[in-house]
Amino acid sequence: MATIATAAERSNISGNNLEFKGVFPANPTPVDSDGRINEKALEKIIEDNLTHGADGFWIAGSTGEGPVMSEVQRETTARVAGETISGKGLSIMHVGAISTESAAKGAKAARQYGCDAICCVPPFFFRGGDQMTIDHYKRVADASDGLPFFVYNLPQLTQVEITPDLMEKIVDAVPNVVGLKHSAMNFGDIRLFADMGLKCFSGNGTLPLPALTMGAVGTVDAPLSLAPWHYAALYDAWERGDME
Repeated sequence: MATIATAAERSNISGNNLEFKGVFPANPTPVDSDGRINEKALEKIIEDNLTHGADGFWIAGSTGEGPVMSEVQRETTARVAGETISGKGLSIMHVGAISTESAAKGAKAARQYGCDAICCVPPFFFRGGDQMTIDHYKRVADASDGLPFFVYNLPQLTQVEITPDLMEKIVDAVPNVVGLKHSAMNFGDIRLFADMGLKCFSGNGTLPLPALTMGAVGTVDAPLSLAPWHYAALYDAWERGDME
């Protein structure tokens, strides 16, 4: 099957200015009773969010249950997301899995089906220190054929903290890393990541404004899928400098 162009690539042709910033819902992934992805329901969730202020989507993350998906489920999710979001917003596909091989296959699927970027948690079952995390990310990034790469910092679940020092090492080793989703509660690190030139999304939907003041480019969280318009209004006001 031919590889689908990403929205970012299409925007270079059409002149649209699609950027990794703003309101990115972390969507649930609907499934049928037999475990197959409910494609129509997923399309509807995405389309409703697009209509109500979403700038992009964080697909198959922790809310979307990506780490426990089968490879078939993840491929289907990548295809539906890539096709539905195409040209209307940006899709960041989470490919983190229990093995590096499985995560790399997810990265290939994301590229094939037109997702605009990938994200990935560090190894979370067998944890071997910084170098293992870096090697894991290098293999996953290589499999994506150059897609923008977001590191997913979720120490509450992975028991691996992506510190600014480790992030520097990752950036040096993985050229297509452009940013991260920071779901840890140490907001001060957002400023450090921003100072490194990284696009840092806050993973805390309850405190979007403090994250923006620290240098975050937007928010990714499950509540954004329920009421994206509230977050879109806040983000637009922030962009205008209207804090009244």
